[in-house]
Parts: sequence; C-alpha cells; structure tokens
Amino acid sequence: YILKPSVNHRGFFIFVLMKQSLKEMQLLLIRLSIALLAYPLSKIIFFLFNHTYFSDISFTDFLSVLFFGLRFDISALALMNAPFIVLHIVPFDFTKRKWYQVILKAVFLIVNSVSILADGIDLEYYKFTFKRTTADFFDLFGLGSDISTMLPQYVKDFWYIALIWIALTVLIAYLYNFTVSPALSFQETEKNRTGLRILSWFGINGLFIGLCIVAFRGGLQLRPIMTINAAEYVSAKNIPLIVNTSFSIIKSFDLEKLEEKNYFPESELKKIFTPVNS
Repeated sequence: YILKPSVNHRGFFIFVLMKQSLKEMQLLLIRLSIALLAYPLSKIIFFLFNHTYFSDISFTDFLSVLFFGLRFDISALALMNAPFIVLHIVPFDFTKRKWYQVILKAVFLIVNSVSILADGIDLEYYKFTFKRTTADFFDLFGLGSDISTMLPQYVKDFWYIALIWIALTVLIAYLYNFTVSPALSFQETEKNRTGLRILSWFGINGLFIGLCIVAFRGGLQLRPIMTINAAEYVSAKNIPLIVNTSFSIIKSFDLEKLEEKNYFPESELKKIFTPVNS
C-alpha cells in the first residue's frame, strides 16, 4: 500500500522548501550584488577619465556621490537584470541542472556586460556631449553613412575602452563562479514537490518581486525617480557623475521630444531678417 504523508510530514516538508527558497534567494542577492559592484567601479573610472570637469568634487564628496548613486544604480540593476531574475526564480527542479545554470550565467553576463559597455562608451563620449548618453543617441543610427564612419573611428581612437569593458566583465564572471546553486535537500513525490514548491515560491519570491519593483522605481515615492532627481544630492553640473548610463538611457526613452516649429518659410524669413549683411 501507499503511505500517505502525515500532516507533520507535510509541515516539515514545507519548512524544508521554505529554507531551500531562502537559500536560493540568498544566492540571487549575492549574484545581483556582484553585478551591482560594476556600477561604482565604472563611476570611479569615469571620474578618473573626466576629473577635470568635476574639479569642485572633493574625496569626501565623491564618496557621497558613490553612496547616493546607489539609488540610481539599483534602479538600473533591477530593470537590466529582469530576465536574469525571472529565470533565476523559476520554481522547478530543472533549474538546478548544469545546462540551466550555464544559461543563467550567460544571461547574467550578457545583460550586465551591456551596462558596463554603456558606461564605458561615456568615458570619452562625455567629453563631446557633457552629459550621460540618453536614448537620443540611437537617433544617430538614422544618419546613414555618418554613423558608419563615426563609430569605427571612435572604436579606433578609444580602443582602450574595450579593454576596460572586457576587464570588468571578466571580473564579474570570475566572482560569479564562486556562487553555487544549492542542491535539493529533501526528496518527495513529484506531485507534492511541485505543488508545495510553487506555494513556497509565491510566499518568498512574491515579496522579492515587490521589492524589485520598488528598487526600479527608486523608492516608495509617488513617481519613479528620473535623472533630474540626482539634483537632490549634487549640483546640476555633477549629475553625470552620480547617475549611470544605463539609467540615463532607460529613463529617457519615454521622454517627449521638443517639436520643431516652423512658422515662416525660409524664403519669407530672409525678407524679414537676415544676419548676413551684403
């Protein structure tokens, strides 16, 4: 005959699953912390490359910039790593298999290397725009042959940015290797294991997903934080130092662009006024 699990047995199993879920959540937080490390490191490098533009920043001020900048870093981290987070918290046994862990690591490295690359581009591009890159950067790709000429030249002139990008990506990949997914510590029938694990998933990961939403919004305030909120901590001149490029691009995608107004045709304007004296 089949021995049905007792209430105490089920209670113990739920406890084990909750403990297992907490271990998995701890692992996820450690991995996200590794990704977060790249943001202040990128800011330090950005400051070293552009320190002449931030001459009024003292050492203690810069430490404050790194601290308050975490609000914007965590916001960008939450959105950029959304695919990784979703794949990480899937409540099924196959997530412990080696092939799935390889996929997880690949997703982790792809999304975070993109963020590192975005910050890397601004190491030198900032000198031309005096701001963090925004979504209008992608409008350059509509310029046709101009961008095909500019981009290779930029890569050629500032080749060392690629080395910095590779170094930071290798660093987070190296640290990621020290994180190991916890193995299942309790065996049960597939039916019970799946049902109770999903229940445990909703209990712990539901709270975590809520925290991720708060993180992306930058807090519990009425409106999500924008780049302009950096002015709460630094002067307008130093805003590019406290925000990161990923945040700047993400938050500028939905901004309404100024519409160019043409009230007079060009020929009529020349009749009314011309700055060129013959």
